[in-house]
Amino acid sequence: MEDNSVYTMIDAGESRIAEKKLLPYLAARGIDTIEHFFISHPHTDHYSGLAPMLSAGVKVNNIYYNAPPEDVSDFNYKPDDFYTLLDSYKEKGAVLHNIAAGFHIEFKNSKIYVLEAKKERQGDVNDYSLIMAWDAGGYRTLFTGDLNKKLGAELAKKTEYRADILKVPHHGVTGIASNEFFDNVHPSLIMVPAHEQLWYHPRGAQVRNWAIKNWQERKVHVCNNGFNGHIKIAFYKTYIDLKPEIPNTTCPETQWYLEPIDKGNLYREASFFGSNLINFLLGD
Repeated sequence: MEDNSVYTMIDAGESRIAEKKLLPYLAARGIDTIEHFFISHPHTDHYSGLAPMLSAGVKVNNIYYNAPPEDVSDFNYKPDDFYTLLDSYKEKGAVLHNIAAGFHIEFKNSKIYVLEAKKERQGDVNDYSLIMAWDAGGYRTLFTGDLNKKLGAELAKKTEYRADILKVPHHGVTGIASNEFFDNVHPSLIMVPAHEQLWYHPRGAQVRNWAIKNWQERKVHVCNNGFNGHIKIAFYKTYIDLKPEIPNTTCPETQWYLEPIDKGNLYREASFFGSNLINFLLGD
């Protein structure tokens, strides 16, 4: 995300994919400093891309994360490895922030707000995901990490999770929040960070079927990295500029005059007088 030349990232993907996709992208755009980096949750496919960024000399000034309880671990969360990488960044000058719900950053033209960051014990590391809203141009984008069914059922009842754009949780595969959560968000565009095989795999059936139904009924657009490549969205005062690397019917290159949804009174909407970029780069 870019606001007035301040760069913010949410996750960096798995290390080998970051080397292949993320680093060339940053180099091509001349981005050598990330001011704010959010780790949605400490699974390696979301944070280990930080390692090649460090090796490549990409400076990160602030790293934000939600630390699970000390005795929590699983097959894809190894606390020693996670904190060793964070310490490596700290040695390079990064400031580490273990954040909670309510944390927010106001940029010149937009605002990012942490809606949920569970601290009490959960059944799954995915349920420690940072759930964040980013408001720009009167529009809201919702980032959900790997939100799964347990926490998703709780959030499906809260109106502050309405959003114009939804980053689909958990790469759109089995275990994600239920359709009630998606219905509550009521997005006009969903972003699916997954490769093509996952979209057609039985594990991707829930999101795929929801997307097909909502495209047919109310033209909810779907952008999927596996089909559309890199996707850039620029927010302006009265419209959204959608630019996929590979356009198709549900993810066209277009200027989109959406009527922003009623998001309630979670916080004051950011006024917006320029362009703002948000880039969905990684697949699996």
